[in-house]
Amino acid sequence: MGRLAAALAAALAAALAYAALALAGQAPGGWRLRTLIHSPAELADAERAAHRSQRLAAFAEEVVTPGGVLFIGSSTIEFFDLARAFPGGNTINRGIGDEPLAALSERFEESICRTDCVAVVLYGGSVDLRRLQRPPAAIARDIQRLLDDTARQAPRARVLILGILPEREMPSAMGARIEAANEALAALAGSRPLVSFVETSRPPLIQAPSGSLVPGMSMDRLHLNEAGYKEVASWILDADEDLASLLQP
Repeated sequence: MGRLAAALAAALAAALAYAALALAGQAPGGWRLRTLIHSPAELADAERAAHRSQRLAAFAEEVVTPGGVLFIGSSTIEFFDLARAFPGGNTINRGIGDEPLAALSERFEESICRTDCVAVVLYGGSVDLRRLQRPPAAIARDIQRLLDDTARQAPRARVLILGILPEREMPSAMGARIEAANEALAALAGSRPLVSFVETSRPPLIQAPSGSLVPGMSMDRLHLNEAGYKEVASWILDADEDLASLLQP
């Protein structure tokens, strides 16, 4: 019995050690083990929070040159290779994947102040529209508050709002919601002298008649590839001459 007990104790210790490694992501099977403790939704929230913390820590360490163009928003901004799109431009990437407008609002004013930017390119509302299922009118109100924050913190800064992108093979109901949200954002931009709007639901990013994202312009269901970003960059430059002069000095 002594040898059996020792063997069982050793096996238990090995199992616990493996489980600890798996839960820490250092051995296979971690996701399955974690789902026994937390729901998939809780795990997804934890991963989003961890990613956001990592991005914020990286932003805090980054030294930026004043007078740049702040690109801020969710994953569409995070994945935007600004140095490739605007070589020579003073661009600052403050994108955080899967971040809703409520979280973006928490860091928005500080981002403007800490970067001392003179222009802002804003992409927000996609997460709210899709994952959180918020109505387009609520998204527009949140964007309006961000514009008010910009006017208060940097009254002479130009702002460009990027329209919410479509997705591959999206249902017609989602297409209608994106269209409604973008119409509201375009109206906001039209009511302010320093704000412009870029409609992203247009060729060559979309395919008619569905309005869905073209596979050749995207790397997955929601995100652009290099060709897609190249197109968006050209639209940004065409939308505002003053902003273009900052991005192409």
